[in-house]
Amino acid sequence: MDTKTKGVAKTPTKKPRRTAEGPHTDRLHDVRYIINEAGERLEVVMPVTMYEHLLNRLEDLEDIRDAREARAEGEWESIETVKARLGI
Repeated sequence: MDTKTKGVAKTPTKKPRRTAEGPHTDRLHDVRYIINEAGERLEVVMPVTMYEHLLNRLEDLEDIRDAREARAEGEWESIETVKARLGI
């Protein structure tokens, strides 16, 4: 352990508020923090599957943001227009 970190702290035992949906929201107690001597959180330690789930959620949110921006800028086609263009 380096001189800046004091140890690993587990999350509190009280049930966390659920702020997301997915298979890992009920496993928030699996998240641990690397803390310094003052008790400040420096890093997060979590299962890889939870990390991958968070990345996927972030990508979904970015896609939604991009779609909203495209629609606001007029770069949006309705499904009917796309179908007609593709001959579907």
